Amino acid sequence: MQHKLFSRVLLVTTMLVVSCVGSGCSNANATVNDDKEKETSYKVNVAMGADEYVNYTQTNVQVVLNQLTSRMSTCKSVETNSLDADTEIVSTNLSIEAISEAISGLNLIVPPEQYMSNKDALIVVIKSVKSTLNDYISALESKSDVSDFSSKMMAEYVQLTSMINVSYK
Repeated sequence: MQHKLFSRVLLVTTMLVVSCVGSGCSNANATVNDDKEKETSYKVNVAMGADEYVNYTQTNVQVVLNQLTSRMSTCKSVETNSLDADTEIVSTNLSIEAISEAISGLNLIVPPEQYMSNKDALIVVIKSVKSTLNDYISALESKSDVSDFSSKMMAEYVQLTSMINVSYK
């Protein structure tokens, strides 16, 4: 009698574990993303809700805006020689890493249909910011004049903030 009861409990427990593991491991809404920016990432195939998408996007764009603000202010300091160029190169590389993470975050999601073109446009502008920062590093390394970079970063900052403000009202 005890042996039958034990066998049934073991069978039910095994079925429960198998069903839990099976349902947790087979996520039909996720695929491996073959993105060059991140070697190991996943992309969701289901569109987010509009509010969720707006909040997620604004969070990622805010990272980029924060990095731009920091680089604009320190660019002025480098121009006046109150900040060492080597220190700024290190800080700018960290900014580029943070911006790359933001790009990866935006690439992972599927926006609602009405925001699809907006997502693509945002990524283009953010990649432009990243390119500007790479050019800035090159200018710092070659001890070139960096005075034009502050205004270029400001223009990209304004472009990003206007895109995010107009698109999500």
